[in-house]
Amino acid sequence: ATKVTKVEKSKAAVIDDEFAKKMGFEDLAKLKDMVKERAAAEFGQMTGMKLKRDVLDALDKQYTFELPEKLVEAEFNGIWNALTAEMTRAKKTFEDEKTTEEDARKEYRAIAERRVRLGLVLGTLGDKEGVQVGEQELQQALYARMRQFPGQEKQVVDYYRKNPQAMMELRGPIFEQKVVDAIVAKANVTDKPVTKDEL
Repeated sequence: ATKVTKVEKSKAAVIDDEFAKKMGFEDLAKLKDMVKERAAAEFGQMTGMKLKRDVLDALDKQYTFELPEKLVEAEFNGIWNALTAEMTRAKKTFEDEKTTEEDARKEYRAIAERRVRLGLVLGTLGDKEGVQVGEQELQQALYARMRQFPGQEKQVVDYYRKNPQAMMELRGPIFEQKVVDAIVAKANVTDKPVTKDEL
């Protein structure tokens, strides 16, 4: 049996210069500056993600055309295999996810179609705009990926150097973002203040 002899209540920290120094800052003003910078960066990132999502949604609605079935099927199979592998790993069923396999297949088929459509549209627009992904940008993406696997950096580099398809997976998001940036640069964009929750 365990006997409790004393229960202590934590005290709220006093946020002052002394606290800031314990956190590694010169003073409270420097700590506040860092917090403001981080909040602004986070908000800017959220704003950028929303803008990108809005652009992609608009492109998805604007362009309707017959999609190459083989591309859609390949995209769907990739999504479906990843989903079922994750469900198996997590010991989940479609019932656990409050859906049926048939409904899930329809949902992920629609996602595959959207991805293929947007990939083709962005590829065409990117070519038209002369969008290129430079070697330095690919290297930065590779370094970012390496940081996700500390201690395995050499294996990560070897994997990407030996697999051109894997390098294309690094290139894709960079190319996509550059095309979206080119579209936004030509668009008539108006800023409107929003809260973090609205994003």
